[in-house]
Amino acid sequence: MWFRSRTFAYPENEFVSAVGSGGSEQEARNDALSSLCVYFGVTVDVKKSSGFSAVEKNGGTAKQKFFSSNIDVESQNILPAVEFSELFQSDDRFFICAYIKKSNAINEFRSRAENNLSKAEFLVTGAENDTNKIKSFRNARDAEKNCTETELILGELSVLDFESSSALVKKMHQIKENAGKIISEKRKELVFVVVADGDDGSAASAVKEIAEKEGFLCNKNGNYTISISISFQESSNNVGIFVKPSFDVAISDFEGNVISSYTKSLPKFGHRTLEAAYSKARVEIVKDLRANLACEIFE
Repeated sequence: MWFRSRTFAYPENEFVSAVGSGGSEQEARNDALSSLCVYFGVTVDVKKSSGFSAVEKNGGTAKQKFFSSNIDVESQNILPAVEFSELFQSDDRFFICAYIKKSNAINEFRSRAENNLSKAEFLVTGAENDTNKIKSFRNARDAEKNCTETELILGELSVLDFESSSALVKKMHQIKENAGKIISEKRKELVFVVVADGDDGSAASAVKEIAEKEGFLCNKNGNYTISISISFQESSNNVGIFVKPSFDVAISDFEGNVISSYTKSLPKFGHRTLEAAYSKARVEIVKDLRANLACEIFE
């Protein structure tokens, strides 16, 4: 039985394994999975209502879910499919072994790394050929992010299969270097001036912050303009005073050619005073911009 000789049942050259114990079968499974995750650089938060939620220690981004033996593992890195041994009980303690076959883990890591790098290559090719500078910048930046995420996967693969990871690491660095060159080049070309009409300053500040968060530069010497036009319709009744805001945000070059735009008409916002109604409307404009602008005009 595995409990008498775990290394015989799950030899280290074929498996990654860990033993867990607890006062119940579920506690033993939780403990085993927590120990196993340490090997792959993840930590596990055990939730009784929904199983296991694994979070990558160094800030990966792409969440994955894996299911095995009624275990739900949510991880921001990659945790290959986990299997469990039969349960062993000694007095009031339960013991179980969680294990992953190394060949399965290697194939999983390699496959995901190769898929990610294929996507990154596609994005870089698009960035090199696209005449839309904003889209080119975004594609290159997304390719760079993709490579950063892939680096985490390759780190795990190198522990299990250094030879196959080395070739993919080399490929990843080349893609990341190409993406970085495009980002550097386009960033110099894409500098925005933010101008606003009908704004109290809050919308312009939000737009500038959003653009900079997307990786673009904003200053008075920009070669592109982000223009914001805001208008309001006032109305009133026995209940109070209402303001209905509409706005348009557009990116254009200095020749006036509009590259992309975002237009929205919001519902009425009411209050007892006109000033308060306007204040509420402006807050809602900024909320909408923060929620939607990036994907509407920077794609």
